[in-house]
Amino acid sequence: MHSRMDARTPVPWAAARWLVLVLLMVFHVGCEPPRPVDPEPPPEPEVPVAPRVAPHDAARQGAIDQLELHIEQGVEIDVRDEFGATLLHEAASAGRDETVRWLLERGADVEARDESGFTSIQLASFMDHDRIVDMLVEYGAVLEVYEEVDIDEFVEPEVEEPVEVVEELPEPELPEEWADLEFTIWTSSAGREVEAAFIEMQQDVVILGAPDGRISRVPITQLHRDDQIRARQLAMGDLTAMRGRPPTRTAGPVPTRVTAGFSSDCERMLIRAISSARQEVLVAIYTLTRPQIEQALSRAAGRGVRVVVKYDHKQVTTGRMQELIKRLESRNVEVIPITMSGRFASMHHKFTVIDGVQVFTGSFNYTVTAVTQSYENCVLIESTEVGRDFVREFERIRSR
Repeated sequence: MHSRMDARTPVPWAAARWLVLVLLMVFHVGCEPPRPVDPEPPPEPEVPVAPRVAPHDAARQGAIDQLELHIEQGVEIDVRDEFGATLLHEAASAGRDETVRWLLERGADVEARDESGFTSIQLASFMDHDRIVDMLVEYGAVLEVYEEVDIDEFVEPEVEEPVEVVEELPEPELPEEWADLEFTIWTSSAGREVEAAFIEMQQDVVILGAPDGRISRVPITQLHRDDQIRARQLAMGDLTAMRGRPPTRTAGPVPTRVTAGFSSDCERMLIRAISSARQEVLVAIYTLTRPQIEQALSRAAGRGVRVVVKYDHKQVTTGRMQELIKRLESRNVEVIPITMSGRFASMHHKFTVIDGVQVFTGSFNYTVTAVTQSYENCVLIESTEVGRDFVREFERIRSR
């Protein structure tokens, strides 16, 4: 009986084995932990926009957007260049009203001085940027105030000690054709205006005639800076000095005036003379390495003055001189090397001519050593004839 049951009901071992395998696979799949989801990559950091121009160039150009980028990247508001000039110096001297306001609102130092000792308000005043001067005063800058004097009552300044009179000044004569004189507005250093005609200059006294026939003797230092220049131009016979109206008479030459200086005083005299230039600065120098003088020349060129420098070509043997020349050329200064050969040793001149009227010359070289270590002498000559001679010599300087 047992054998019959085995025969009719065989045990399904093969099916059971497959069933167990299927169950194990299902169990394995069901218990498998979920695959981790790849995390999103972190966002790429924003690359800061690099300014296109250097900060001081941006200040000169009035590029406030570039200045904002520099400040965002850590540049200080009173950062200085190689001349000690701040951003406010550059914007003020370039006449950038909005840039000056932007810098002042962010705390720029109005009393900062560059290496030549100039403040921003002095540079703005030199360039006749009156709105910027007013703005700087509003933010606490100090501007030298002149005592107000009635231009009709000007007299020659008194001196504490008696001065020997070398030459008696003749009384000016009333021109015969008084009604034909050209009358324009003259301004005192205190801002007072008067209508008058230029008659002549006697030493440093300007003779002006009023329409009613009165004559005023005005020390040239008590006129506004622009009218000081105009008076000297008229004394030279410059027909353009009447602001477009030719004078009816030709004045004589500028009387000769000489000021002497020594050692470090020479640099101050030279920089003041260059800062007064309105038309042309001609420099003939053996070598030039003093940054303050380079800066004065650059600033003159920046306000439209023609600046030409002739130097001995052998001096461009140092990187310092090479870099200085590149900077001057980049600021519209015409730089001309003079090559000497044969029996000619060097181009050894040391003079500067300002507007054809002022001549600065002497032993003084335009170098750091001359200012800080050497005994030097210099003279500033104000003379039409001497200026003409030095301009002729400057034009004669050629390589040979």
